[in-house]
Amino acid sequence: MISRNPVEDIKDRLGIVDIVGRRVELRKAGRTLKGLCPFHSEKTPSFNVFPENNSYHCFGCGAHGDIFSFVMRTENLEFAEALKTLARQAGVELPSRPSQKQAAERHARLLEINEMAAEFFQMRLRNPSGKPALEYLYGRGISSDSIDSFQLGWSPDSWDGLSGHLSQRGVNEPDLVIVGLVSQRENDSGVYDRFRGRIIFPIRDEQGRLLGFGGRSLGDQQPKYLNSSDSPLFSKGACLYLIEKARQPIRSLDQAVIVEGYMDALMAHQYGERNVVASLGTALTDRQLGIIKRLTRNVTLALDADTAGALATLRGLETAREVFSEEKVVPTPRGLVRLERRLDANIEIVSLPAGTDPDDLIRQDIEQWRELLRQAKPIVDFYIERELAGVDLTSSKAVSEAIRNLLPVLAEVPDRFQQERYIQVIAQRTRMPEQLIRSELVKTNVRDSARPKRPAAPEVDLMVEAGRRGSRPSDAYLLCMLLSYPEERGELPDDLDSSEMESPAARELLRRFLDLMATNEWAGLGPWLESLEEPLRAFVEEALRLAPEGVVMSESMVREELTKTLREVRRRNLRREIDQVKLALADAESAGEDERRVLASRVEALLSSLQPLENASSEAVAWPNPSLGGG
Repeated sequence: MISRNPVEDIKDRLGIVDIVGRRVELRKAGRTLKGLCPFHSEKTPSFNVFPENNSYHCFGCGAHGDIFSFVMRTENLEFAEALKTLARQAGVELPSRPSQKQAAERHARLLEINEMAAEFFQMRLRNPSGKPALEYLYGRGISSDSIDSFQLGWSPDSWDGLSGHLSQRGVNEPDLVIVGLVSQRENDSGVYDRFRGRIIFPIRDEQGRLLGFGGRSLGDQQPKYLNSSDSPLFSKGACLYLIEKARQPIRSLDQAVIVEGYMDALMAHQYGERNVVASLGTALTDRQLGIIKRLTRNVTLALDADTAGALATLRGLETAREVFSEEKVVPTPRGLVRLERRLDANIEIVSLPAGTDPDDLIRQDIEQWRELLRQAKPIVDFYIERELAGVDLTSSKAVSEAIRNLLPVLAEVPDRFQQERYIQVIAQRTRMPEQLIRSELVKTNVRDSARPKRPAAPEVDLMVEAGRRGSRPSDAYLLCMLLSYPEERGELPDDLDSSEMESPAARELLRRFLDLMATNEWAGLGPWLESLEEPLRAFVEEALRLAPEGVVMSESMVREELTKTLREVRRRNLRREIDQVKLALADAESAGEDERRVLASRVEALLSSLQPLENASSEAVAWPNPSLGGG
């Protein structure tokens, strides 16, 4: 049977004493075994083997590790070769893996399939079968030039129109399923086209790579809008429609305008408003706003004015306030997420006239649209307006509830003058005394400051959960932070060394990752994952599950988590070495005075290196060059 985790299987079957004993003559010394180090010249044995945890450590040259690192060093092998060698000895069967080049080629092939599908949809729009779709687009005011420029298309109302066409061009069914263009039939008797009888909108990333499609039905077909299914290329919550065309205008204007639908964004671009993107009809996600954050800190939300649009606006605001905050977010009793004090972005809201959406407004009166953008309200003003709209001023309960809902938002305003202005506005609108609102705001601040501070969720909860699963949380979490937040991780520490990882899989993964980063050959997580052999891929997949759910990680948060985790790795390594030296010291009673003195001195040196790490706080460590001892 092919092993899912051959690294652990091999370590279970092969003992460290047997592997090391083939190269080093070992003698029993209490609970350890000792011998002359194979990695440096010595006359007095300082190389110790610890059968209890299948590890070795030389107190002369500092070499340490497990059977994998020992075989790699003594036989001058790469990890993959050592894995094969030890697997043969242990009788563990290894799965095959694609190379990095093969993985990159595979990724390019999937993108090519999407481009072939886009060509098919475009051709069908100009065919007789696409006439209803073409008339609909013209009726909505979309010009022929825009149709071509944005590569709009039409999917025939057929179960196999696209799949049959692509099959003739050499595309196999499994690849069509993977990219989300077709769905598997329940009885596994083939596939059928996912998009049927729909106007097609290609969805690309910032670099213009075609990741997926959105389709709008013309009749009563539900859902009205349908996207490609999740795939190695496409995730609805990580894409913004027309970002490839809006990227440079957003940078040039230093402003991004976010709308809900495809037609809203299309119409804006057709009328010259090229810094507009669409959120694919959903509430904004942290990944979507993370894309915007790399381009600008000025964001205007222009979502539909109906009730659903208002609710989407509020959900989007909560996400936006999290993503652009340089402070950690904490959940409130109301289930919302609020900042602790300051916002690191200028987020404004457009209030559209009732019964209109951006598409209608832009087409009917572009100047009114531009004026509304100029009149967009700051985030706090929008909250106040939304909370007080329609409040029954004759009901003391309704007024009290509205004010109490606004107090946490007021408490977040760092500028006292702005805060005072908001108090005056709320007092005037609700006919309540300003002093009463101020006193309640003071109580809110006092309650917040008195509330016990909880440790950051990613550091505590994730470590606990990782421990429950029996993984090595420090190693895994460090990899998780490096791989999950490529834009937020910033510069890597100059002294980050893969040898600090405890598990052989983590050591090898970090080494490969650092090599790729140093040579600028990193092509993204997807191709890299596909190139990894099974034990390494399994380790990465497990590590990625440690990414915090419901917590939006800003750049400063990612750096802080990396710094804390690296410190924890080094604390762990120092403690492990201290334990090993103490064990060797206890077993050295019959040894000479010089050896005991050397070991005792080593314990003192290790404790001295450990002390600053034990006392360090996250604020005391500089990045990207943490002043950390030991390791």
